[in-house]
Amino acid sequence: MVAVKLLKGADPSSAEREDFLKEAAITAQFNHENVVSLVGVVTTGLPYLIVLQFCADGSLRHVTKRLKLTAPPDMAWPQQFSSRLVGYCREIANGMRYLSARRFVHRDLAARNILVDGTTPKVSDFGLSRELEDENAVYYRSSNAATKLPIRWCAPEVINDLKFGEASDVWAFGITCCEVFTLGATPYSDMKNPELSVKVSKGGFHHPRPQNCPMRVWEDVIEPCFVTESKDRPSFVQILKKCMVVRQLRRRFGHKPCPTFLPRLCATPHPSCDMPCLMP
Repeated sequence: MVAVKLLKGADPSSAEREDFLKEAAITAQFNHENVVSLVGVVTTGLPYLIVLQFCADGSLRHVTKRLKLTAPPDMAWPQQFSSRLVGYCREIANGMRYLSARRFVHRDLAARNILVDGTTPKVSDFGLSRELEDENAVYYRSSNAATKLPIRWCAPEVINDLKFGEASDVWAFGITCCEVFTLGATPYSDMKNPELSVKVSKGGFHHPRPQNCPMRVWEDVIEPCFVTESKDRPSFVQILKKCMVVRQLRRRFGHKPCPTFLPRLCATPHPSCDMPCLMP
């Protein structure tokens, strides 16, 4: 079984056709477990078709919204449930590490553009992706001032100067993780785009920690993505390493409630741990 993406419209313009085929060409270069793979392209007749790997569970946004229906009450998430969400974040970071190593900037990383196959998230939708042509370049600047921006996922340098790079994808990754831990809620749901754009563009403002996001995950993995200065944000290689540390802690404590995963403290520490134990 495959998924099919088609170029809409009875008579698409040459620019629309070019962009569609560019997306197919970009996707064809990737071969990674956390990135959606291309099966083929159909350009004979209309509509043009991109044939992609089928991901049975749909977008991560829909997966987390479905999880919300079965989620435990706030502040009472068991370790297994929280670990699943941490796993999504870790594997998205792994897919983005692969893309950034190939000097691709996604530009539209969000839960809606992550597809899930079983329990495996896969980065998809490369319609806005660009390759850094200069091997020493950190950013490229969009020449199109009319570029539509996904404001709620945009870093300050994107809003201010239309500058895109790995660091702007890292910011969007942080927002995507917030989507995961809010189980599909819209980022900054209490703010409108113009107000949000102004606050983010000035620096020092970012998405707050979701209520059920483990503190260790927030401080080590997500919050560093929101540093105002792009050069001071971690790379995806660094983010993945932090994610792996969190994973190893979970394995270390086994079935025991580990402070990495639950947000409530109790007074009884584990014998092998100098941190307070967290009880369900």
